[in-house]
Amino acid sequence: MIRKFIKYLLSFLAFVILGSASFLARWRKNPKKPALLWGTTPLKSILLCSEALKEEGYVSHTVIREIYPILDKKAFDFTLFSSKKNFLRSIINQVYPYYFFIISLFKYDIFHFFFDGGILANTPLVFLEFPLLKFAKKKLVLIPYGSDTFVFDKLQNPLWKHALLINHPHLSKKTKQIENAIHQGTKYADTIIGCLVHLACLPRWDILPLVPYPIDLNRLDPALPKTQGNICIAHAPNHRGAKGTEFIIKAIEQLKTEGYPIKFLLIENKTTKESLALIKQADIFIDQLIFGFALAALEALAYSKIVITGVDLKDSHYKLFSYYSYLNDCPIIPTSPEDIYEKLLNLIKERDQWTHYGQKSRQFVEKYHSYKIIAQMYKTIYQKVYHGNDSVDLINYFSPK
Repeated sequence: MIRKFIKYLLSFLAFVILGSASFLARWRKNPKKPALLWGTTPLKSILLCSEALKEEGYVSHTVIREIYPILDKKAFDFTLFSSKKNFLRSIINQVYPYYFFIISLFKYDIFHFFFDGGILANTPLVFLEFPLLKFAKKKLVLIPYGSDTFVFDKLQNPLWKHALLINHPHLSKKTKQIENAIHQGTKYADTIIGCLVHLACLPRWDILPLVPYPIDLNRLDPALPKTQGNICIAHAPNHRGAKGTEFIIKAIEQLKTEGYPIKFLLIENKTTKESLALIKQADIFIDQLIFGFALAALEALAYSKIVITGVDLKDSHYKLFSYYSYLNDCPIIPTSPEDIYEKLLNLIKERDQWTHYGQKSRQFVEKYHSYKIIAQMYKTIYQKVYHGNDSVDLINYFSPK
């Protein structure tokens, strides 16, 4: 009872203080180079984005709500909630997000969040965060990552819906909540970044990369596929159902029974460092069979691996990225649950081409997803939303010239 009273009291006081802080922040003079904040779902992707912009001379920080076991907490700049359980810590956990939000109003100029919320996401005042940022004349860039934008009522592809229901059945009960978050985000965002699959339920997007994240090529040295000896195939599912893992295992077991010398690395419950080390050992990396691809596939491409993933080029969803983005340049091998065995078998039969395939993989990341290239995409966004350059054409940024 006391905790509930304290929670409501803090929320009321926070409402008054946050409104006042937003009013004062309106009058802060904007610096020539905006300060950047990335958060707050704890994903490695925001670390990479922040690092890429730091290399371009920006003040750029990350903030997360919690820490996942596979990630290094020290890599992120700020954490909003402590995992320690006691009365004092619970009070601090309720107060600190409000404090951090106020500080951020006077410290940062552009906020990069996912659709499931920012600094106030786990507070009673979450619904006020985007309006307060807008009132304070801050710029908001929203990026979808998956479960934050999948509205089951609107998913047209039953295969996608079924795969999500295997690992995320709770999302079907949060349809209205997710849809409301999307509508509010769409209303207040200065820029929404579309990307493979995750834009399926979005009303709008303003720029269309395949994946809006960079790869640090200085840390990932090329390791070309072997053309002799055992064949090493890696797969790193964070959610087996959504990745089509059972179909991958079945295909590989069939190839093994036929006498092909395959070593299969099923990468699960590993830290980022451990996962990358295992991917580097592989010749072939299978990302996922149901959806498109994301960060792990880019990392494998950077390592010069042959990458297989579930991009159906006949599907209208992917045609969008063929016509208006750079999917046609991507060297990934598209596949599905029904033909994963044939795709692997064909690859094995043309092993003499693996060096060439690996070189194309690395070249793709160098051309489209290096730190400098993705940083330039974000800098172009800033030119439009922060510096007011209306001549910047974001929607056609990746269109064939």
